[in-house]
Amino acid sequence: MIDGIENRIKLLPEYIANQIAAGEVVQRPESVVKELVENSLDANADSIIISVRDAGKSLIHIVDNGIGMSKEDLDISIKRHTTSKVFTSDDLEEIKTFGFRGEALASICSVANVEIRTKRKEDDFGWRLISEPMKEVIIEPVQCDNGTQIFVRNLFYNVPARRKFLKSNLTEFRYISDTVIKIALSKPNIRFTFYDDDTLIFDVKRELLKQRIINLLGRSVSNSLIECNYQNEFIKISGFIGEPHLARQSRSGQFFFLNGRSIQSNSLYHSVVSSYEKLLDKNNKPVFILNLEIEYSKVDVNVHPQKHEVKFDDERFVYNSVKSAVINALSSENLIANTDINLINSANPFTRIISDNNEIYVNKMTGEIIDKDVNPYKKNSNDFSSDNSKNIFKNTAFDDIFEKLPFSPQLQIEILDNIDNIKYNYLINRFILVEYENFIIVLDQAGFSQRIIYDKTKRKISENKNEFSLQELLFPITIEIEQIAFNKIKKIKNEIEKIGFKFELQNNTIMFYTIPDIIRNGYEEETLRKFIDELNLDDFSINSDTLDNICISLSIASSIKNGISLSEIEIKDFIKNLKNYKIPIFSPKGKKIVIRVTSQEFYNKLFFSS
Repeated sequence: MIDGIENRIKLLPEYIANQIAAGEVVQRPESVVKELVENSLDANADSIIISVRDAGKSLIHIVDNGIGMSKEDLDISIKRHTTSKVFTSDDLEEIKTFGFRGEALASICSVANVEIRTKRKEDDFGWRLISEPMKEVIIEPVQCDNGTQIFVRNLFYNVPARRKFLKSNLTEFRYISDTVIKIALSKPNIRFTFYDDDTLIFDVKRELLKQRIINLLGRSVSNSLIECNYQNEFIKISGFIGEPHLARQSRSGQFFFLNGRSIQSNSLYHSVVSSYEKLLDKNNKPVFILNLEIEYSKVDVNVHPQKHEVKFDDERFVYNSVKSAVINALSSENLIANTDINLINSANPFTRIISDNNEIYVNKMTGEIIDKDVNPYKKNSNDFSSDNSKNIFKNTAFDDIFEKLPFSPQLQIEILDNIDNIKYNYLINRFILVEYENFIIVLDQAGFSQRIIYDKTKRKISENKNEFSLQELLFPITIEIEQIAFNKIKKIKNEIEKIGFKFELQNNTIMFYTIPDIIRNGYEEETLRKFIDELNLDDFSINSDTLDNICISLSIASSIKNGISLSEIEIKDFIKNLKNYKIPIFSPKGKKIVIRVTSQEFYNKLFFSS
């Protein structure tokens, strides 16, 4: 204080500093599970039990048979900036452990009630620590098994704003299960047992990676996995990729690991997908479980608070190494011809287009248009994880042609009852161009089909929830699914049956007996598989309507996909639906599916006129 004036800058109290740190380390119950299981791995445990209640909000219980802690280690373990893994700045250059910051336990203790029981095998008894925010820590002797048990109760009870923004139990449990599955796949030499509210989700014993994949992803993949082994002087790649028929509509079967740690990488994902380019339909995504082993000093795992993202010294080389590994594996099964890839020169997904002295770059995989001032052919252009890469993608080709055109958000299109006089064109089995008065109306086939199905389903629910047009299946359709998806569908079974389904759940399989007639004949099994995938991916947030989300999933699964040719009658049925909607129209997921432009605006955008 100077001359009676109080200083503005003050040292934060310890409990507030811990809560701020918790904002980065502990975002949701899944974050707690991840941090604690990683600590168990670093403690050399070969058996780990994970149990959660109320999707981790009321209880997270982790049990391991690791090395345990002494009383002194236990006391200091919950303090900030304490660690058993990093001692010098050189250690930060080669981080080989999972948890290493010395923030996790301190952060968790600041937002939950925590109890830790731990014992080393050389000790006669163990120690118990009890920690509650704003209270003195209690440490006392206890009889317990070798290893460590941690109980995290009432997460965020003292930070109601944080707890308020947690999702529904279904969504939070999905985050937890996704993380546990990733860790279990990365460590097949360790036993993992996983419970949800006393229900056993899985118990996978120490086994080979292939058997671990089958146990977690389902028996349906057992005969369709291709072993992947590749090595050069800088990187080793191992694991399995799926045969093309295993491809899914979602990314649920895709896993990258770096030195045993789960990571996310758009660049590596593109390298795998491009290897399957001639083998898969446009919207299908391959199954793969790949582990990359790289010298620790050549990669930075500390660029993301949860260590999901990483940065390679040479992104280009890693990209092409992964692509070589996948191509070699596919060619070993005679699915594609073997191709030698230049590991130094990166395969660039962008193509350059020049028209009337205008230069643009288009991503051949996604249709994204790149700013003409950003040249993706320059060095490091494939470093998708760099900071600059976040800003180079502006919009899709479809958006660039149509998105920025002026329109009235309240415009109602009045299509005449007699639609025979309306002119239309059908482009590349995707876009319906309707000429009406002095406008061109553009419909996206898949998105508009979703909208129609969604609105019909919701209308039937609002009119009479018990009267749906159903089709009885002569032979039940049986679909095997993963354990996590099985448990999720079990929880929302009653809501699913409200829209016309009758089915039974047994031994990780679903047997459908009755389905809504909105599902097209001949596409029943394909649609049901897609419906299950959508339900498994759906984000059932705490403020959302579960039944509404199920309707959205059904509309996506049963819609007419882009690339499927429509008959003249089907096209006219699409056009009839226009009079029921306002422009612009959005799909159930919020994507624009209909636009209206004048012919002059259309010409200007297509041919770069002023």
